[in-house]
Amino acid sequence: MTLTKSLMMVLMGLGACNTAHAEWQLLYEHDRQGQQLKGSKNALFQAIRDGQKLRVVWRASRSNDPTAFVEHVIEPAFVTNASDQEVFVQTPEHIGQTSYWDTELQDFNAPAVVWRGLLSTTGRFMAVWYDRGSGQVVRRMPQRVPIKWFAEFD
Repeated sequence: MTLTKSLMMVLMGLGACNTAHAEWQLLYEHDRQGQQLKGSKNALFQAIRDGQKLRVVWRASRSNDPTAFVEHVIEPAFVTNASDQEVFVQTPEHIGQTSYWDTELQDFNAPAVVWRGLLSTTGRFMAVWYDRGSGQVVRRMPQRVPIKWFAEFD
């Protein structure tokens, strides 16, 4: 038995090493029009009620080339269950990137300009860039995107 394996067994016996881990499960997936593809909204509503940690994945495609896409993953900063009809989440504030498409141009944009998003189970996604100092909106970009909704379970 190796020293590493022996140490791991001792730590596990002392309760110092927890090998259990949480798993992310897909609860609901819809297309850009909000039409159900997999799972159920009810499972998403229940996860919110139970205080489960959420993760949201959405895909944006270029209109002139649908095979070109970017996918974003967030853990929402704010979650709203609207009467068990729809769910709305806000992305955490962050600095935008100079490009989301060109892999050679990936860099941070102007640090004073930050980006937030509001996504919903309707497929609607509102992205807003604003100047952190003045509060002035620099850009608004309404769009529709397919979204996957996950929850973390122990």
